[in-house]
Amino acid sequence: APHFRPFVSMVVAAKNEEAVIRATVVELMKVVYHNVDGTPNYELIVVDDGSTDRTAALLDRCAAADRRITVIHQANAGLTQALIRGCAAARGTFIARQDADDVSYPERLERQVDVLTANPGVGLISCAAQYVGPEGEPLEIVSRPGGDGTRLLVEGHAGPPAHGTVMFGRSLYEQVGGYRAEFYFSQDNDLWLRMTEHARLEYLAECLYRCRRCREPFDYFKPY
Repeated sequence: APHFRPFVSMVVAAKNEEAVIRATVVELMKVVYHNVDGTPNYELIVVDDGSTDRTAALLDRCAAADRRITVIHQANAGLTQALIRGCAAARGTFIARQDADDVSYPERLERQVDVLTANPGVGLISCAAQYVGPEGEPLEIVSRPGGDGTRLLVEGHAGPPAHGTVMFGRSLYEQVGGYRAEFYFSQDNDLWLRMTEHARLEYLAECLYRCRRCREPFDYFKPY
């Protein structure tokens, strides 16, 4: 078990991601977020959701080399159940989502934590995301106006933020009951809407996340 108290817990769910998972973890470990004495201030929790390829072995190897990484193995139960498990293990004041084949830019955590700690009424925060194709080719940047985005979400003026871009307070997550297992799809939007009954959603206009578009024609209809 890690011998430090993280301020932020990054939660990732992975299933059969052997092609990308090691690179994803390596990039996450480059995130610039430490205590003033240089000790780590974030942890990475990866839930292996019943992978049948080399994902589990690759994750175990990463965890053995870095005390910030915790790997949880479970029988395949779907994304929502994996996130419930990962968030239950989170020890940070804040939880940051991350998808297994995406990239968080090094300054993401620091920028999002700054907003959440400076504005007690803000409970969750997103940012602009660069979308890329299967080979990493740039496609588009999806953003929202910076500042309070609660009304945009609740009244349907804009789609929900990309799941992996969001950071939220762990206490708020627990207050609203977390992800709901009944939602095999749209578990993120369900969670955000319940959170905005108690706190504001903020958007950072700057791009701090890279999303990979589908690798197969029908990936959008899969929970990963």
